[in-house]
Amino acid sequence: MIRWEKREDVNMTIVGRQSFQTQCPQDGGTNQKPCTGNSDAFFSEDLHSSLYFVNASVQEVVFASTTGTLVPCPAAGIPPVSLRWYLATGEEIYDVPGIRHVHPNGTLQIFPFPPSSFSTLIHDNTYYCTAENPSGKIRSQDVHIKAGE
Repeated sequence: MIRWEKREDVNMTIVGRQSFQTQCPQDGGTNQKPCTGNSDAFFSEDLHSSLYFVNASVQEVVFASTTGTLVPCPAAGIPPVSLRWYLATGEEIYDVPGIRHVHPNGTLQIFPFPPSSFSTLIHDNTYYCTAENPSGKIRSQDVHIKAGE
C-alpha cells in the first residue's frame, strides 16, 4: 500500500499524473490479477528556504594599494548559500595567492600590493557575486573594484 501525506509546512503542487500497473492478489489467495492505479506527481517547495540581498547598494569600492580591501558578497539565504565571485564578463574568478582570494564566507579579498604589481584585470575591474541554494540562484549588481593612489 502506498500512502501519501502532506506536511503542513510544505507547499505541494501537482505537476502530473503517473499511472502504474502491478500484480494484486485476487480474493486474498495466491491467484493474482493486474491492478492499475494512478498517483499524482508532486513537487514541493520548502517554505523555510530563501535567497536575499543583505546590502545591494555597493556599486564601487576604491581602495589604497597599500591596504588592500575586503568586499563581502551582499547575499545570504536559508539554507546556507554557496557564494561565488565573477568578472563582469561572466568568468568565475580564481584565487591568485597573495593577490586575490575568495574566503569561504564569500568575501572577496584583494591584498595590498606595490604599484609595480598593478594589474587591471585584478585591481581595476568589475565583479559580481552569486548566491545559490535549493531556492535558486541570485546575482548581485556589478561592483567596480579599483585600486586608488
